Amino acid sequence: MRAVAIGVGLALTAVAGAQQDDLTQLSLSDLMQIKVVSASKRPQGLADVAASVFVITGEDIRRSGVRSIPEALRLAPGVQVSQQDAGTWYVGIRGFSGRFSNKLLVLVDGRSVYTPLFSGVFWDAVDVPLADIDRIEVIRGPGGAVWGANAVNGVINIVTKCAADTQGGLAEAGAGTEEHAFGSVRYGGTFGRGGHYRVFAQATDHAALDRSDGSAADDAFRSQHIGFRADDASTERDNLTVTMGAFARQWSQATLSPVLGAPYGTRTVSDQSAQHWYGHLDWDHDSGPNTKTAVLGNFEHFDRDMPEIATKRTTWSLDFQQSTLVDAAQRWVWGLGFRRTSDHTDGTFLVALDPANRTEDLWSGFVSDEVSLTDKTRLTLGAKLERNGYTGWEFQPSVRLLHQPDADQTWWASVSRAVRTPSRIDQDGRINFRAMPGMGGMPTLIALFGDGSFDSEKLTSHEVGWRKRVSDTLTLDVSGYYNIYSDLRSFEPGAGFLETSPPPDHGVAPYIFGNQIKGTTRGLEVVARSRPTSRWNLLAGFAWYHEDLRLTENSLDPFGPGVGDGRGVTPSRQFLLVSQLDLGGSWQLDSNLFYVDSIQELAGHVDPYWRWDVRLGWSPSPDLTLGLVVRNLLDDRHEETNSSFLTPSSSIPRSATLQASWRF
Repeated sequence: MRAVAIGVGLALTAVAGAQQDDLTQLSLSDLMQIKVVSASKRPQGLADVAASVFVITGEDIRRSGVRSIPEALRLAPGVQVSQQDAGTWYVGIRGFSGRFSNKLLVLVDGRSVYTPLFSGVFWDAVDVPLADIDRIEVIRGPGGAVWGANAVNGVINIVTKCAADTQGGLAEAGAGTEEHAFGSVRYGGTFGRGGHYRVFAQATDHAALDRSDGSAADDAFRSQHIGFRADDASTERDNLTVTMGAFARQWSQATLSPVLGAPYGTRTVSDQSAQHWYGHLDWDHDSGPNTKTAVLGNFEHFDRDMPEIATKRTTWSLDFQQSTLVDAAQRWVWGLGFRRTSDHTDGTFLVALDPANRTEDLWSGFVSDEVSLTDKTRLTLGAKLERNGYTGWEFQPSVRLLHQPDADQTWWASVSRAVRTPSRIDQDGRINFRAMPGMGGMPTLIALFGDGSFDSEKLTSHEVGWRKRVSDTLTLDVSGYYNIYSDLRSFEPGAGFLETSPPPDHGVAPYIFGNQIKGTTRGLEVVARSRPTSRWNLLAGFAWYHEDLRLTENSLDPFGPGVGDGRGVTPSRQFLLVSQLDLGGSWQLDSNLFYVDSIQELAGHVDPYWRWDVRLGWSPSPDLTLGLVVRNLLDDRHEETNSSFLTPSSSIPRSATLQASWRF
């Protein structure tokens, strides 16, 4: 049945493709020259980057009909995205995916949205208006030599449009079976000589999903976001960007909690909330014919009340960087940075930190030297040096070689080192994981404890890649990697002890975070773009992943390397096929087909699944677009994850959404 449905869908797409007659998008050659900044902190053509880079354009996002950043990331081959409940996502690259994925750095306009609480990302708080996104740059592989700690397996940089590109008004609204209602309004104007601005407001009301047994998952949420951006280019040599915003979210969350007595566990539902305020300043200065200077300042404050723990965090940072073209054969890029982050936490029986408050400073510097060895070969040497409050100095070098034998072909190879520095949980945390009856009937808590000696996790990555414009209608991008990890997080048993608080008296079986897992991962990623006709774009992607992780001889970890920390939950194979078709007469038919192999989590097995999303769009006038999006056509519902630590998973249903967009 699935095969028939897929075949019918693609056949319809092919037939309709023969009827179209206009071209509105970039050629494949132009797509290979899209400028990206995430690989080296300076604009580079996509074909000139010695790394695995994929770009999701704003047009890709619009035509996919997605409603969140994680959903948009499904469009990038090699990125694993799984939905746990209505607002919780797993996002990973090259392994270690999970709710608390901690080896991936996520940026918005170069501003890190990583939280030091668990070295990961609260994806529900990455609420960038999708219509304001220019592109999402996805780097598969380490970026530590440029971005520093935690850019271990990949970097995702969400780049928003300049205010000059969002002039006038835009109103969007919609409703569906999952999202009760959503809407946004944006207006852009000018000020002074060469200044542009935009303001926006958006809100979402999302329905609760169900669990696989049909019971309510109790995971509904609402969110509100207002923001402002101004770009001032009143002089020829300077550009100043100021971004400010405030975000709020309210949601219900079911929590699996241990209990000190039969039945030793319970499921509770509570109402939660989060607020986020941020401000960002970016000053770019043309210091001369061959030198560009940039200063970036950032401030943000989080106030997040979760059933596990309540946290307040304030972060500010300042970065300086300069790019100098020494001569026709050499370019230097270097920079310095400082970040201070302070938190205040209110722990619960489930999760607590000791100390409850902590301030951390991070000093950093990086340098990159790009040298042309010949007119076809370039060598880039780079390194980043950081000093953090947990492990002191960290050094992350890289060597990248790029060879272009002709205008249509690129070979590249690299060797890089990256680290994941400890989080608050790693060194200061206590997590009461599970309760059970112990000796003599006394309740026993299984608890995870942070350790002040927990060290950074380390990666040495070897990569090789090849890009080829095979013809005017086909491009290929192939990359492979072999990663060597050491000092990965393990759970080492400690000496048990008795506790009297909270009552009743109970025993504690502690497991201490250690660095006693090592091993390798390897994989292959293939991306093909094709334009069979002037109005039909196709994208196919395949990713193969294999991991071989093991305990060191000093480890007593009883769980093994296949559980926790996202290890062992990455599918060995993923496949996607994206079709964007202009039907003619202002109609568009777009479809996204995904296959995700089975995964084995601590809580159980997740079956492989196909997912097929389809969008039908119609523009009755140049300023008005209507769309119908149907997701998960091949299944009534399926699960993409198992219940993780403390949080049960929901079943992802088939859904439909009506969308409208009006420019004024």
